[in-house]
Amino acid sequence: MNSLLRIAPAVFLAVTAPRVRAQGPLPDALGQARETLHRVAPHDCAAPSAAEITALQHAAGVFRGAGDAPEEAQALKTLGALYDRTAQYQAAIPVLQRAARIAPDDRLRVQAETLLADALHSVDRAPEALDLLRGTIHRAHRMGDSALEADALRVRGEIQY
Repeated sequence: MNSLLRIAPAVFLAVTAPRVRAQGPLPDALGQARETLHRVAPHDCAAPSAAEITALQHAAGVFRGAGDAPEEAQALKTLGALYDRTAQYQAAIPVLQRAARIAPDDRLRVQAETLLADALHSVDRAPEALDLLRGTIHRAHRMGDSALEADALRVRGEIQY
């Protein structure tokens, strides 16, 4: 670092500025987005506030801009869960579809698809929800995650019966 301080300030800025711009959003924005993602989580006993939903929408956009698909998928899954909890099913559907599509692992994909199936059922798209759940349940079973499989089976049961 001492050698960098000896370089003329204009040269230092010319050399470092393009690298910073190429990295996407400022590290502060990513840090704030990550903090929002971990702070705003669906709770069974509390309805999300409009500010929490807006903060998650912003966080997802920051992650998308940074090319951070895993964090974006997590933010979108959480946002979709909040929409589902507040009966905003039409808003939840495209958010959860994207979360499932870009999810970096099967666990997050199964979670997003299970929430998506529930939202689809809530807007009278039961056949589409059941079709989605076939693959979701199979994926959860293949993973050996009985909790995820049980959740997907619960949603299927609610749709069928």
